[in-house]
Amino acid sequence: MAKRNKKKKNEPKNVENIPLETQELEDAQSKGPFSFIYDNKKISFIVMSFVIAISVFSIYNKTLDYEIVYCDDNIFVHDYKDFNKDISNIWGSFDRTFGTSYYRPVLGMSFVIDAWVGQKFFDEEGKPGNLNPAAYQLANNIYHALGSLLVFAFLVYLRYDIIGSFLLSLIFALHPVLTPAAAWISGRNDSMTTIFILLSFLTVIKYYRCEDLRQKYAWYIIHLLIFATSLFTKETSVMFTVLVVVYNLFFREGISSPSGSGSKIYWKKFFSNENWMLAGGWTVIFFIWMNFKNKAFLKIGNNPDQIGFTSVMDNFPQIFAIIGKMFFPVKMLALPTFEFFSIASGVLVILTLIILALKIKDVRKRKMSFGLVWLVLFIVPPLFIRIAYVDDFFDYAEHRAYLLLVGMFIVLLELFKGLKVNYNSRGTVSVFLIIAVIFGIKANYYTDTFDGAKSFWGNKTYMEPQTSRGYLDLGKAYLRQKQFSEADSLYQLGIARNPNNVNFYIDLTSLELQRRDYKKAESYGKKAVSMKPNDKMTHYLYSLSLFNQGRYSEAIEPLSQAIGRGGAKNWDMLHRMAICLHNTKRVEEALKYYQAAFNLNPNNFQLLTNYGAILAQSGQVERGEELMRSSITKMPSAENSYANLFSYYFRSNQASKVNELSNLAMKNNVKLRKAIDDHLKKIGIR
Repeated sequence: MAKRNKKKKNEPKNVENIPLETQELEDAQSKGPFSFIYDNKKISFIVMSFVIAISVFSIYNKTLDYEIVYCDDNIFVHDYKDFNKDISNIWGSFDRTFGTSYYRPVLGMSFVIDAWVGQKFFDEEGKPGNLNPAAYQLANNIYHALGSLLVFAFLVYLRYDIIGSFLLSLIFALHPVLTPAAAWISGRNDSMTTIFILLSFLTVIKYYRCEDLRQKYAWYIIHLLIFATSLFTKETSVMFTVLVVVYNLFFREGISSPSGSGSKIYWKKFFSNENWMLAGGWTVIFFIWMNFKNKAFLKIGNNPDQIGFTSVMDNFPQIFAIIGKMFFPVKMLALPTFEFFSIASGVLVILTLIILALKIKDVRKRKMSFGLVWLVLFIVPPLFIRIAYVDDFFDYAEHRAYLLLVGMFIVLLELFKGLKVNYNSRGTVSVFLIIAVIFGIKANYYTDTFDGAKSFWGNKTYMEPQTSRGYLDLGKAYLRQKQFSEADSLYQLGIARNPNNVNFYIDLTSLELQRRDYKKAESYGKKAVSMKPNDKMTHYLYSLSLFNQGRYSEAIEPLSQAIGRGGAKNWDMLHRMAICLHNTKRVEEALKYYQAAFNLNPNNFQLLTNYGAILAQSGQVERGEELMRSSITKMPSAENSYANLFSYYFRSNQASKVNELSNLAMKNNVKLRKAIDDHLKKIGIR
């Protein structure tokens, strides 16, 4: 009995309220030039938080004037515009995936909110607010500012020195490796995930430390709601549960040995009711998440992404590349391929950290291990997924460093403690501030590369001239602006680097079609079809090259292939097939395609006049004439709207209607084609 009492006496009762050695060190450092910070911690915390937030907005506020870069952000802003502009669709995000392997409904909800904000505050004449990138960019700024502030709060909550926590959080806010998360709309997922994971951690610590039972249950509920939000933001948030276990074993005072360096663990405290409650709550949330996720995955069919250990071998160098850029942010590129400097510097950093951890006598290895496990838990899961079709594009994303930096900061703070770094020293503060300023300057310049597609993809070709993908998308940027020569040159540079990328030939087909060099378009189109025979777009573009040469019978086969491979809902494909069939005297088939195209788009003037003409020829005179006249109503200034109707009136000898139609054309300043004009003169109307 006495032995049992002795054991109870040795076990700490108030688990989370035992002062840490870092707190003792902070007290020892409180005499110095910055002692006023330690004397007024609450006010200091508020002022420091304000500095961090202002630093973020001072660097990234200019992104509100940026255009999208056409790397996924065009999908979120433009392709989803109809879905996003209806705020009631916010819950519809739970029913779909992003890309293929990613179930991230909270990310989708954020874009719906951005579109709503855009319509309320950024709506401009001729530019709907839901398509204005400013609303989306503002949200990215806010997420990064909030993420940086939560890093500060989290480090302080772990009872690290307030000045040290502030300096590292300021570096976090200004770190150029995180610029894509702040300046690129598509990069926000990691900042959002970090926000919810840190909030989950802060609330679980509040839950642990709270002694009032009612408040404890309140924090429990709040924590579970935030954890669920993090899980629905990014799937790697499931690792948070493992991290809390590690926190209990390696870091939490009263469960691990008080010094954080010994090996004693109070297992009774670890298997406490409060931890069993957490485990139960997490399990319920996990099954709810899996249920929603599985339903969404049923809609994507075959997943082309490579998932498994094979991907790990391909992705493994990103561990070193990302860590290298944390300390040496050079060769910055939102979506880079592996290169020697970043990988080598990452290896050097890891070896240095290991040596320091072993050599520094006073390092609290258990607490440092918490930071290391943090890094491992969030850097390893992405290694198991290799996104399809990116081998000539990128190997990793810089903004994945967002959550990883938090773990690295814990490692560094433990090393600094072992080195007895004095944060109440002008020299120490100056070194950190110099690093923050250098990073801020770098981030400021780097941010400019996210101002539109030309800047973004131009940076890709500049930083990685050996890869072809940058030339492809930079070429697209010029093609969108009808700068054909520049686009052509870029595509040729890309082909020289990777002649097996079919997208170059697809784009070149489109380019030559717009330049009306249909022979070249035919050559590129045939090449694209041979490389990608199951793609509707390759067949469609090839058919256009034949169609525009008047080779209607030859265009039928590629058009048929395009329609059969997903083009059955494309009115333009159906319309062109109808024209081809019409011109090859296959009238009955043509009528079916005209009707199908009309059902999808009853307002296109060219379709109306063509459909009306064949109906009139087939004996459906009234309906045919009605459609041809509707074409003129839809587009009164287009010569094509008049041509078929003139031909019909000429054939049926309706002189009064010919005269009426001629007057209408003159009224609308329509220049008729020579054959029609000559015939009008011949019959004395003009």
